[in-house]
Amino acid sequence: MNKKLLYVTGGFLMFISHLAAQGQNNDLPIKSIELIHCTHTDYGYTDNPLIVRDLHKRFLDIALDAIIETADSADNRKFSWTAEALDPVYLWWQEASDERRNLFLQAVRSGQMDINASPFNMQCYANARQTNVFLNWISPELFEKFQPRFGMMNDVNGFPRSVAIGLLDKGINRIWMGI
Repeated sequence: MNKKLLYVTGGFLMFISHLAAQGQNNDLPIKSIELIHCTHTDYGYTDNPLIVRDLHKRFLDIALDAIIETADSADNRKFSWTAEALDPVYLWWQEASDERRNLFLQAVRSGQMDINASPFNMQCYANARQTNVFLNWISPELFEKFQPRFGMMNDVNGFPRSVAIGLLDKGINRIWMGI
């Protein structure tokens, strides 16, 4: 079967759920729906930046614990997590014990943990220097350890072309963006 992913938001989910349920009995194109969760908590918008940083670190610990707990489960029962932004992961990494860091890297290697290659959402009119800082938020060695597979821009208008080109130069060929 050719597996296709469908990413949905809002009320459209009800319609898609209905089609998927019908697809179990009929020959409709949608056979399954995969919901991708992420922790969209903005610095200074949804809460005080210090609280948001703490929340993101807690989310990562909770996600890592769930990944560890389900690591030996069947593939369709394994918990996986997508970190929406690289910056909170980097902050978590700086404070994590060596044991937690190793468990985190195991989760990345297993495919149960994925990390956005972008540190956060960026406005579309950044200059070359700002884009360079954005694309080199962490050391090349740590970037290689984290093995990010996508770049996300959500909650901003558009995806800066300079960032897309920079991500391609870093080997990232998948983008995820919202409207």
